[in-house]
This record gives sequence, C-alpha cells and structure tokens, in this order.
Amino acid sequence: MPLKPIDATAIAASPVLTRLASHGAKLYALGTQHGMRGVFARNGRYFQVFYVTPDGKAAVAGVMWNAAGGNVTLRQVRRVPDLVPQVKIGNVGNRPVTRHVAYRVGAASTGKAAPTGQTAPVPLPGGLPKGTLFQALAMSDHGTIGKAGAPRVWMLMDPLCSYSIAAMRRLMPEVAAGKLRVSVVPLSILDYEDNGMSTPKAKIMLSQPARQMAADWIDRGLAGEQASPGASAKLAYNMSLARAIDLKGTPTLLWHETNGGVGRSNGLPSDLGSFVASIRKPS
Repeated sequence: MPLKPIDATAIAASPVLTRLASHGAKLYALGTQHGMRGVFARNGRYFQVFYVTPDGKAAVAGVMWNAAGGNVTLRQVRRVPDLVPQVKIGNVGNRPVTRHVAYRVGAASTGKAAPTGQTAPVPLPGGLPKGTLFQALAMSDHGTIGKAGAPRVWMLMDPLCSYSIAAMRRLMPEVAAGKLRVSVVPLSILDYEDNGMSTPKAKIMLSQPARQMAADWIDRGLAGEQASPGASAKLAYNMSLARAIDLKGTPTLLWHETNGGVGRSNGLPSDLGSFVASIRKPS
C-alpha cells in the first residue's frame, strides 16, 4: 500500500509538521510505532524520516530500532517506490543473498558545482577505473579501528549522518570482539540539512590521527576540536572518490567478499551475521 499524504488540516494541527511543511517538504504518514507517529518528509530528491511526539510539538529525525534490534524505520519506508534497493551481500552455495537496506539521500553525484562553503572535488590520482576501487580507498584520508588482520569493511560516511552513527555503533561489538576492522572515510553531503555543519565537522574529523579518527567520532563527536590547514584538501579527495563510485547516500559500505567479488551496501545490512561472514580476511 503506498504512503498516504498527510492532509493540510492534520499538518496545521501540529506545530512541528507545520514547520516541516513550511520548508517545502511533502509529508506522508508512516503510522504510529511505540507511541510516536512516523512521518516521511520529501523535498525533491531529498528525504528524511521523523518521529513526532504525542503532543505534536517536537520531532526526532533518524532511525527507530526496537528492543530486539529490528529496524522499524526500514520496514516502514519499504512502501516508498525506488527508495529501498536490494544489494548483494554474499552467497549461500550458488545462490546470491540480497537484503533490503535503508539509506540517506545526500548531495553527492549531482553533477552540479559544490555548494558555497564546500570544497570543490578534485580528480582522483590515477582515477577510476584505471586503478582499483580498494587502491582508491587506500589513498583516501580515513581512520581505521579494529584488530589488525580482521576482515575489513570501508564505511563512507558523513559525521553528522544519524544512519552512519547508528551503523557504526552496531558494528562496534564486532570490532571489540576482533571479528571486524572498520575504515571510515569522512564526507560532507548533509550541509543542506544541518545548516552547513557537515563540512566543518568532516574537516575536524580529517584533522585527527588515523588511529584515533573513528573512535573520537563515535565516542565523543569530536567536540571542541579544530580543523587543520590541510583538512580541506583531504576532504576534496574523499568527495571526488564519492563521486567516482556514484555514492547515493551515507553510510555506503564496501568490502572484499569471501568469493572474490566486491561487496557494496547503501546502509548497514539488517542481517549483521551474514554481512560480517561475507567479508574476506586479508591475505
């Protein structure tokens, strides 16, 4: 069943919905879960999911998870045409395994000039497809967390993206157990949504030592830190990499599959065990 638009009367009755609609967003009802009303807001090619408080005066943006670890938001937005793709995460025997994943639409891959205040992309050294994907990733400025020799996944992320934060937190138990190594590649694609804060936050993140970058981001959000003079150039390369791989949103995960292929997921696969098992250990 397709989503039902929220009518003007219902919008007018809620201060927070009135504010969302005032920015030009079209609002659709996702239904009520755990006492909060889900709202899908779309403005052109950009979208966000909000959960409205019972009094209609506040809303929380992001993903809802239930007590069993299930992604409530993903189930709700599956009804939106062309929003939730299927991606290959591995094989069982000769049968490919796919999962639905949710992703945040960002501002990458528009083919337009970078917004004011955002560093313009630069060509990838060596370029794609002359080099390999993982060579290009290795040349990016990134931070890695996890045990050396553990299966490695690359996460292209915006430091203020709630989906990126949620994905990293779900992966941290696997990292702590020595089962996974995560390399995070900071990007800036949500300035349109967070009043231009993604770019300075990504630059601050890229100013940290590689061994601290991921932990500082997830543990304390890099509060109080300052960007280094070279951070703009680092971000420019990472943004050019995002465009080269046609990044659609954050987080985007990339990894070597156990069968020799390349795994890619727009968002964290819901079956975490199968996902981790599909990642090849370094030789």
